[in-house]
Amino acid sequence: MSATTKRKVVPLENIIALKLTNSSYILGFLVALSDAPTGYFVFGSHNYAFSSLFFSISYLICHLISSGGYDRVARMIFVTIMSVHFGVTLMFVGPYAGVEVYAICMLLVPMLIFSKSELALLRAAYAIMISLICVSEYAASLYPPVLVLSEESKNIFYITNLISVAIVVTFLLYFYSRSSLKNYIDLQLERNKSENMLRDLLPQTVAEKMIRGEQIVAQSNGECTVLFADLIGFTRLSEKLSPIHLVELLNDIFTDIDVICDRYGIEKIKTIGDCYMAAAGALETQGQPTEMALLGLGIIDIVKDYAERTGYPLAVRVGINTGQVVSGVIGTKRRMFDIWGQTVNVAQMLESNCLPNRVLVSESMQWRLRHRFEFSDALLLEAKSGLTINGYFITGERAGLVNETAKP
Repeated sequence: MSATTKRKVVPLENIIALKLTNSSYILGFLVALSDAPTGYFVFGSHNYAFSSLFFSISYLICHLISSGGYDRVARMIFVTIMSVHFGVTLMFVGPYAGVEVYAICMLLVPMLIFSKSELALLRAAYAIMISLICVSEYAASLYPPVLVLSEESKNIFYITNLISVAIVVTFLLYFYSRSSLKNYIDLQLERNKSENMLRDLLPQTVAEKMIRGEQIVAQSNGECTVLFADLIGFTRLSEKLSPIHLVELLNDIFTDIDVICDRYGIEKIKTIGDCYMAAAGALETQGQPTEMALLGLGIIDIVKDYAERTGYPLAVRVGINTGQVVSGVIGTKRRMFDIWGQTVNVAQMLESNCLPNRVLVSESMQWRLRHRFEFSDALLLEAKSGLTINGYFITGERAGLVNETAKP
C-alpha cells in the first residue's frame, strides 16, 4: 500500500450497525442455547435439544466469520440461519405455540444490522427472511408438528416466547439507542480535538474556513510584514546539552515569543529548526510594521534573558521586511499555512546579514517606522543572486515615546 494512501473513513452508522450485529450474534447464541434444556427436559426431545445446540454454535460461527473481516458475509449468513432456525422450530412445535412472535424480532433485526449505505444488502436480507418465513408457515400448515405437545406445554411455550421476544426487542432497541448516542458523542469529541488541533496549526481565520469546508486557495497580499529570527550559538549548544534539555530550552524561548505575537496580533507562520518566522498582514489584518518591530526587540530581550539566567552563549539575529506576498495552505496530509515572494526572501536575507542581538530592517520598513524608531546609517547588502538592498539597524525608540516592549 502506498504511503500516500488515505485511511478509509468508516461512516458512523456502519460502526453502530457492526456493533449491534456482534451483540445480535451473542444474543442469538444465548436464545438458541436456552432452548436446548427446554427441548430435553420439558419436551423430552433429544432432536429438539440437538437442533438448538446446532443453531447456537452456528451463531457463534457467524461471529468468528465477522471477526475474520467478512462482516457483510457473516450478516447475510446470520439472517439466513435465523430464518432457518425459525422454520425448524415451527416444524417441531407447530403453529400457535408462540413461535410466530419471533417474526417480530426477525423483521426488526435487518434494519438494525445494516446501515443506510448498505441498502442492497438490506433488501436481500429481507427477501431471504420473508421467503423463508412464508415457506416455513406454509410447510407447518401442511404437515403435523414433530412434537406432540399438550395444551399446558403449548401455553407455557407461548408465554415463554412472548417474554423472550419482549426481552430481545427491548435489548436491541436499548442497545441501538445507547450505541448511537455514545458513538455520536465520541465522534463529536474527536471532531472537537481535530478542530482544536487545526486552530493550533493554522491561523484562526484559515482554520475556521477549513472547518466550514471552504476551499483555501492562494491569495495575494498587498502589504505584509515578515520577520525572521534565528538563534545564534544554538547549533554549538546542541553538542553539549542532552536532546531533551535542548528541546525544552527551544520550546521555552519560542513559547515566550508566541506570547508577544498574540499580544500584537501577529501570526506565527512556522519554526524551522532554531529559526522563527512570523508575519502580519498575510490575512485580514494590515502590515503592522510598528508591532513587528516591537516583536523583534522583544525577541532580543527574551533571548538575552535566557542567556543571562542559564549562562548559555545565546544570541539572536532578527530581519524584518514589508511588501507584497502570496499566502495559502499547502499539503494534504499535514496542511500548513505559508507565505512566499520576494518580500520573504529579503526578510531572510536581512536576518542572515544581521549582527547578534540586533534588528535589521529593509528600507521600506525604515520609511514606515521613521517617526517611531531611530536607525543606523544605511548598510548596503548583496545576496548571492546579485540582489542589493539597503538595510538599517534599529538603534532605539525616539525620545518621549513609551516603550511598549515593557508592557506586561
